[in-house]
Amino acid sequence: MLVSLLAVLGAALVSPTRAVLPRHAFPVAASINDAQILGALSILNAAMIEAAELGSSKASSQAVRDYANMLLSDHRASQQEGDTLAMRLGITPALPPDKSMASEHIETMARLNQRSGAAFDRAFMEAMVEDHERVISTVNADLLPKASNAELKAFILKLQPTLNKHEQVGREWLDSHKS
Repeated sequence: MLVSLLAVLGAALVSPTRAVLPRHAFPVAASINDAQILGALSILNAAMIEAAELGSSKASSQAVRDYANMLLSDHRASQQEGDTLAMRLGITPALPPDKSMASEHIETMARLNQRSGAAFDRAFMEAMVEDHERVISTVNADLLPKASNAELKAFILKLQPTLNKHEQVGREWLDSHKS
């Protein structure tokens, strides 16, 4: 279902000349409901899964491939858990009002696909650290506070340590591979 959400959002993108947004968090509408929160989480997981699949297959460094495989495993598990939660709650994940999460992911994937070797490894790790920083900020500032269902809030809280670990491991790699 996530891949289809990305496809729908990709098809609905505005022109690439859109205004540049601050990079601290993904934009979220002032009013977002639980269905849209589940949809946003699905989009974020799908984006991370797609990027991790690319990293797993294209990285030149074993450490970067291992990191990508960790992301792949964790975000697939999160995706499955989110889908199961949505079914249990009887909520159909909905597209969030803002389409920038998907458009920025498409731009990131295009940049990554243009690189190879050590340049890919660095670009991939930089993108994953930045994306995880933004996801963490979005979760903390918008998704968690705006979730109304207690089980959804618990699910979001459960995701936080894994997201923090992803950001930390990526940052440690970047710190040890300064250019």
